[in-house]
Amino acid sequence: MKNRKPKYLLSYDDLFKSKNAEYLKVHYKLIKEFRVKEHLKSDNKILEKIYILKPSGTDYNLYERID
Repeated sequence: MKNRKPKYLLSYDDLFKSKNAEYLKVHYKLIKEFRVKEHLKSDNKILEKIYILKPSGTDYNLYERID
């Protein structure tokens, strides 16, 4: 995981409780927990892209790289 540095991470689970939690807390911030359909109420373009890829109403955590 440390070799790749994606701008965004999307997960069903709380990544800050995963085995890579210490690394993730330093390099990523949680944008928000959301239901994918909430993109309709948001001006965040990444949410719209996620909705196209995963149109279910599932809850996700979206993390953005901070460095």
